[in-house]
Amino acid sequence: MTTLWSEAVDLWEQILLSKRRCDLIIRGNASGLKCIANPLRWYFYHEFLMMLERAGFEDLVTYSDHSDRPATQESKTVVYGALRPRSAAIGFPI
Repeated sequence: MTTLWSEAVDLWEQILLSKRRCDLIIRGNASGLKCIANPLRWYFYHEFLMMLERAGFEDLVTYSDHSDRPATQESKTVVYGALRPRSAAIGFPI
């Protein structure tokens, strides 16, 4: 897979559009070519917490860099954890 460009960034909508070229190779022979546009939407720390809260999750926690440490501004990766009460999960398998 080859990234052709990743230039289309919409800061207002928080979307990065990258176009990729995929070459299908079967037994060493080029068999096809496909170009795919991949939109990637990102959310900021507080936005994501608000979405989880609004969806009915409780006891929200964040962890830093796949560890047990709380997330901070210096975290390279933030892992979100939350509990969804049974009353909010009606109709969904638990």
